[in-house]
Amino acid sequence: MLYVILAIFWLVGGVLVQVFWDTLQPMMGFTVDRWMMGAVFFILASYNFIRWRMTRALNMPGPQKVHTPAPAHKTGEYNPALDFSKPDANEPPKQEDRK
Repeated sequence: MLYVILAIFWLVGGVLVQVFWDTLQPMMGFTVDRWMMGAVFFILASYNFIRWRMTRALNMPGPQKVHTPAPAHKTGEYNPALDFSKPDANEPPKQEDRK
């Protein structure tokens, strides 16, 4: 929104400078052509307008990506020799050494 306001500001400023050029020219400390001053204001207004459009285009939501679930992980057959979550039935329970 800031860039739109700045673009309007430079556009209105450029129009006012063109309308009141005859009164402003004697007050200037440097010599410049009327059309050159108008071009500067036009470039500034265009720059801010383009920045506003680009910012707006970048913030627009793009096409939604469809989330496809990953293929299920295939597990092999159950092998009790590789199951470490249960204590081994053949191994006797460990006793702590007491002093």
